[in-house]
Amino acid sequence: MRDNQRLALLPFRLLQTSRQMVPLLLERVKAEYPDCLVYSGLFLWARIIAHALDIPGVALWPTYIPDARSGTIMHERAAPAAASLKRIGDELSYLRETYHIPFPDLASLVRGEEGLTIVFLPRAFQPGGDTFDERYLFVGPSFHPNRDEGHSFPHEHLGPPPLLYISLGTMYNNQVEFYNTCFKAFNNTGWHVILSLGDKLDSDSLQSIPENFVTASYVPQLEVLPQTDVFLSHGGMNSTMESLYFGVPMVIIPHTNEQKMTAKRVEELGLGIALDESAAVTAEVLREAVAQVTLDLHYKERVEAMQHLVCEAGGYNRATDGLQNYVRVGKPG
Repeated sequence: MRDNQRLALLPFRLLQTSRQMVPLLLERVKAEYPDCLVYSGLFLWARIIAHALDIPGVALWPTYIPDARSGTIMHERAAPAAASLKRIGDELSYLRETYHIPFPDLASLVRGEEGLTIVFLPRAFQPGGDTFDERYLFVGPSFHPNRDEGHSFPHEHLGPPPLLYISLGTMYNNQVEFYNTCFKAFNNTGWHVILSLGDKLDSDSLQSIPENFVTASYVPQLEVLPQTDVFLSHGGMNSTMESLYFGVPMVIIPHTNEQKMTAKRVEELGLGIALDESAAVTAEVLREAVAQVTLDLHYKERVEAMQHLVCEAGGYNRATDGLQNYVRVGKPG
């Protein structure tokens, strides 16, 4: 099964898991008698428990809110067989009748609007962000500034600007052909390049590494991004938010459906360029995309404007304040 199909079917599997998890956790949560229940928005069993026990729920979303208005409901991308749909319907009916939850269908359970939903994006990046009411607190990304401490990296070998940083994240980074294309694209150019190779790659399969490249299996991204002029990325949400936090325009080559949506969103907002991984991503295409993002100052201007919104969103401090206020007075604040 392809990765996008697995992602599309995730809500169905979470529903199946909920039937096992709810009876295991329900009495434990009831015994604690919490003021609120804080959980990942994808943990459907936690949402069911919150409603079954009439406990205020607080959902945490590290990515797009799955809402019909923004077109981000993952399960609607799937097309399961009729037999699977019947089995899913049966399981949802069982949960609804057993725990008296107010969700008539899977879509309403996945969306599950709570008294407070904390979203780790700036409102401007969420599609249709201005349509969400005060129950949604958009706080932007949260990360520890010293996350990468203790990891060795040859900072002393970095050349002067401009600096291009290339990373495909941690899941799909065994891309020898792509890395060799990067060598061809930026060898003997004015760019100094940091290339994160990950730990799955057979380095012997790489072509000769150009002198203007620094390669490493692990790159301390939070230390490198402040020095970066352009980020060539897979479009993972964490990397995208970190790039915007440091005001770095992007060229994105997405792999999964969510990454494709992020690439589209980056392009819509003028924060960078999206390339189609299914098309031929040649050395010339890479050079032209990076050059366009660099030479067109509008990209930098729009990224700096989004950087301001990301930092202004408040991160974990605002999330904590909103959560405490919600517990005290029933409103996010």
